[in-house]
Amino acid sequence: MWRLYLALCLILSFPASAQQPNEIAASIQTPILELLKRADARAIVEKHLPSLVRALDEDYEAQVFFGDSNLLELSIDDNHVIGFGEEMLEQIRQELSALEH
Repeated sequence: MWRLYLALCLILSFPASAQQPNEIAASIQTPILELLKRADARAIVEKHLPSLVRALDEDYEAQVFFGDSNLLELSIDDNHVIGFGEEMLEQIRQELSALEH
């Protein structure tokens, strides 16, 4: 029994390696899947790009294809994220920046 207690204490003494949602940077250069882990940042992205967020939620292939990309990169990709240009990117950047202050 004491071994179980000792093992549990040892496990709990290690810090969590995963970032907490509010520790994730709210930036257009944050990978999209990381950004969507923050509820406040997700709401902003979802407001402007609901189809993209829905695809990332529902389609594993979309997660693999787009997951490491950030919003800056996606704004340049006219073949996959249609209608996402510089003006929308700037609006999203400003709204995400406001979360960091």
